[in-house]
Amino acid sequence: MKIKEMPLSQEVQSRLQFLSKKVNNNEQSEKDREFEEMMKKIDMESASRLHSVRSKKKELRVAQRESKKKVDKIKQERSADYETSNSTREIIEKTYRNLELTAKAHTFEEWCTECGCFHLDKLTDD
Repeated sequence: MKIKEMPLSQEVQSRLQFLSKKVNNNEQSEKDREFEEMMKKIDMESASRLHSVRSKKKELRVAQRESKKKVDKIKQERSADYETSNSTREIIEKTYRNLELTAKAHTFEEWCTECGCFHLDKLTDD
């Protein structure tokens, strides 16, 4: 028993013939295959470059974070060397007051020119 095919319209037949020629054309399909392979290769290279760039950016961000942490740690360690404690600050202030007083001492009436100091008994009498 033979299966009957449905009749095709003229437009469908012409389209079917065109597609069959295109499929059967080996030379063209070879060129298409080469072109597709070239495009895939370009896409792969592009993707690998993009991946490489993203990877390098990520590595750079990580390195920047690590170096910032190192710098902060060094600053923290060094700040203790340069910060003055309260006792040191008090000593500095006392020394400054003494120097300031000594610098202006000769202008005061209570200043003793013989020994170069203030006598407490003269200060308390007033």
